Amino acid sequence: PLSVVPFIFGVTKTFVGMTSMMQATLATVMYVQFCALQLLLRTRCSTAIHVVDINPNTQWSDDVDLSLGSATTVEDMRYYDVMVGSQSGSPDLGYDLQLELNHDIAFDCSTVSSSTLSLTLDGTTVNPAMTNDAYLLLIFAVADREFFAFVAYIGALSNIQSKVYPDDVLAQKTSVASWIEEPEFSRSRIEHATDGAQWTNLDLLQSWNSAPNSQWPLRFEVVNDVGRNISTVRLYHNDSATAMSSHSFADAFECDEDISIYVMGGYMGSSRTLFHYQLSNLRLTLAAGASQSSSSSSSEHTHIEETASKLTA
Repeated sequence: PLSVVPFIFGVTKTFVGMTSMMQATLATVMYVQFCALQLLLRTRCSTAIHVVDINPNTQWSDDVDLSLGSATTVEDMRYYDVMVGSQSGSPDLGYDLQLELNHDIAFDCSTVSSSTLSLTLDGTTVNPAMTNDAYLLLIFAVADREFFAFVAYIGALSNIQSKVYPDDVLAQKTSVASWIEEPEFSRSRIEHATDGAQWTNLDLLQSWNSAPNSQWPLRFEVVNDVGRNISTVRLYHNDSATAMSSHSFADAFECDEDISIYVMGGYMGSSRTLFHYQLSNLRLTLAAGASQSSSSSSSEHTHIEETASKLTA
């Protein structure tokens, strides 16, 4: 610590010897750099707490309990093979895969205002040309009570938007697990996920050169921001760094509660074409960091620039 004293003395001496204009310029630069560092720490810094890979070779994990639905099998210890048959009046109506995260992988509110959980599904559609209107349905639940449902279309048919339910605040059930495992047999999976209510279509966040349906791998990202009492789900596909679609809810999930994720395939329309897909790996990543929205970041950048202009005026 004593070795820092000569350095501080030298900087102070140099600063005192400057003209008023030079002092003002240096002070402005130092202030802008300090504010930029604060902004960077608040918006960019996040720490990966857990990264878990789940596949037929590593499916037994202390972090995640994996359950397979009746339509899911393990093939050659290389992938989970799912053949979605009739979607009503059948035990296949439940889930294809269920992930039960242990209590260590939960949204933490003790030290940070937000945390992010992402699920990456690396897979393939078997005979995609024969499955025009296939979709992957994700139900994300916390404490077996709060949940949302998200639909990503992965069939050959283009111009089908992703969907989310509900639209405003998170949905509630007495028990999400019981509700999923004992569905109304007269409804398809996509109908049962909303109890017959309306889905919300999501706009594309960018223009695609090809058909805007989702392509493997799919990454679902859930940001739980307790500080602002909102939660956001984003869909990324085809290894893109830009979200394909996004939706925010007007409340946040509960903290330090068990998380369950249900994955299930399905199809729209009346053709009842079988949807056959395979998953080779599922990766869960939980990160904590006080991230803010892009609009908040932009406003802080503007504030820094305005302050710098005033100091140099």
